[in-house]
Amino acid sequence: MTFTIKEKEQRLSSIYFYVLFFIIISLFLSVKISSISIIILGAIWLLKGNFKSLPKVFKANIFLQLSILFYFIHILGLLYSEDLRAGTFSLEKRLSFLIFPLILSTISIEKREVYRLLVVFTVCCFFCCIYALGLASILLYLKGDNKYFFLQAINNLINFHRVYFSLYLLFSIFILFYLWYEGIFTNLSFKIFAVLSTAVFTVFIILSGSRMIIIDYILCVSIFSIYLMILKKKVLNGLVFSSILIAAIFVLISNTPKTKNLLKDVYTNLQSGNSVEQTGPNLRLSIWKYSIEVIKENPVFGVGTGDAIAELKKKYIKYNFTWGIIWPYDAHNDYLQTAICFGTIGLIVFLMLLGKPFFQSLKERKLLLSFFLLMFCVAMLSECFLDNQKGIVFFSIFYNLLIYHYLPKNLEEPSH
Repeated sequence: MTFTIKEKEQRLSSIYFYVLFFIIISLFLSVKISSISIIILGAIWLLKGNFKSLPKVFKANIFLQLSILFYFIHILGLLYSEDLRAGTFSLEKRLSFLIFPLILSTISIEKREVYRLLVVFTVCCFFCCIYALGLASILLYLKGDNKYFFLQAINNLINFHRVYFSLYLLFSIFILFYLWYEGIFTNLSFKIFAVLSTAVFTVFIILSGSRMIIIDYILCVSIFSIYLMILKKKVLNGLVFSSILIAAIFVLISNTPKTKNLLKDVYTNLQSGNSVEQTGPNLRLSIWKYSIEVIKENPVFGVGTGDAIAELKKKYIKYNFTWGIIWPYDAHNDYLQTAICFGTIGLIVFLMLLGKPFFQSLKERKLLLSFFLLMFCVAMLSECFLDNQKGIVFFSIFYNLLIYHYLPKNLEEPSH
C-alpha cells in the first residue's frame, strides 16, 4: 500500500501526537514512565530523520538557539564542578531542556492537535483531583479524621508535592479560560466541563495551601481582567470575571482554616521576627540571603553544575542554620539557583529564555503562552521548579509546544 506525501505527513503527525499524548499522561505517573516515553519520542524523531532540518531551523530560530545555549552552559558548568556525580545527575535530569526544543522545533503538529493535548492535560488534572477528594472522603469516613483534605496530605494521595500539583492546576485553569474565550471549543459539554473543572481546581489549590500559587492565581486573574477591559474593551466582562473568581478564592480561604492560617503567617511571622526555623517565609528569606552570599563570591560563572547544594551547605554550617544542615536546601528560587550554578552569564541566558517568548506572545496577543510564562516566572520566585523532574518535563514540553506550534510561524517552519 502506497501513501502520498501528504498522507505520510499526516500519519507521522499522528504518531507524534500520540507519543506527546502519552508523555503528558506520564507527568501524573512515575518519573521512570515519563523518561521512557521521552526516549520513545527521541527514537521516532531519529528514525524518521526530522533531525536533518536542524541546521536550517537553528539558523533562523532564536528560541532554539537560546535553549541549546542554556543547556550548553550546563555542560560547561560541569567542567569546573567539584562534585561531578551531582553535576552529571543534574545534566541527566535537565535533558528535557535540550530534547524537547530539538524535536518540537523540527516536527509538524497541527494546531488543533495542540489544543487536544492541552485538554488531555486538564482532564488528567481533573481525574487526579476527583480521585484525591474521593479517597480523602473515604478516609474521613473510616478514620474520622479530616486531615487528608488539607495541605500536603491530600497531595500525598496522588503522590505529588502540593506546590507542583497546584501549578499544574493553575495552568489547567488558564487553558480552560483560553479555549472558552477564543471559542475553540463551543459545545455545551466542554463548557460544563470547564466550569466544573475550574471550580474543582480552585478548591483543590486552596485546600493544598500553596501560598505562592494562590498569589499567582490572583495576580494572573487580575491581569487577564485588565486585558479584557483595556485591550478588548470588555469592561463589564473583565469586572464580572475578576470579581467572581477573586471573591470565590477569598471565600474559600476564609472557610479553610489551615490555609487561612498559613497565609496569615506570611505577614505575622515576618513582622514579629520569629526564628527562621519556625516558618516557611522566614526559612526562605534566610536561604535567599545565603544564596546571595554564594552568588557574590562567584558572580560571573557561578560554582558549577553540581556544586550549588554543597556551597549553600557551607553557608548553613557557617551561620548555624539548623534546618539547612539537617536538610540541605536548594535556593528555593529558580533565578537564584541558576545564578549560583552559572553566575551572571547563566542567569542572563535564563531570563532571555523566559523573556523573549513572553514579550513576543504579548506582541502577537497569544494569551496562553503569555500566562504560562507569567505563571512560571512568579512561581519560580519561591521554588526551584526546574530542579525536579516533574517540574522540568512540565515546563519543557509546554514551553516548547506553545512556542513552536502556537506562536505565529514567522520563525523557520518545522520540517514536514
